[in-house]
Order: sequence, then structure tokens, then C-alpha cells
Amino acid sequence: MDEDMPQSTAEVVKACGHPVKDVRNIGLRGATDAEIIDRAKSDGSMIITRDTDFGDVLRHPDHPGALILRLPYTYTAELSSLRPLALF
Repeated sequence: MDEDMPQSTAEVVKACGHPVKDVRNIGLRGATDAEIIDRAKSDGSMIITRDTDFGDVLRHPDHPGALILRLPYTYTAELSSLRPLALF
């Protein structure tokens, strides 16, 4: 999960039964998109982000995929009454 996502998003993803790694917790805080993509490729993981640059397949043709959530920057998972269903 990219650092532009609320950290509470990780709990929602986990509640839906999916493993999640937050770049802030694995030594990639402030990393470039290329560094995050390289880590996702080595882990076989997709990227959860607000950053639409990850969706540009011409710039990043071989990354494992991205879930781009266009959430307001004031959003946290706690704001949703459908918490686990809010994102999936």
C-alpha cells in the first residue's frame, strides 16, 4: 500500500482477507514509484494507491497491477459505515 493511502485502509484490506504491506512499515517511506514497483514485482503484489501514475501502463508496463482509489484526502476507513465493503 502506497504512503498516500490512509493507514486505516490496511485494516480494511486485512478485514477482507487480503495481506497488505504498507510502504511506511517496510522501509520504503519516501520511495520513488520505481522503487515501490520493484518491491511489488519481487513480492508478486499489486499496489494500492491514490497515485494515478501507477496506472500508466506505458510508463510502468511490467508492474503487477494497481488498485487506484480516488478517495478524498480527508477520508479514513473509520468514516465509512460499511467499513470493509467501502473499498471492495
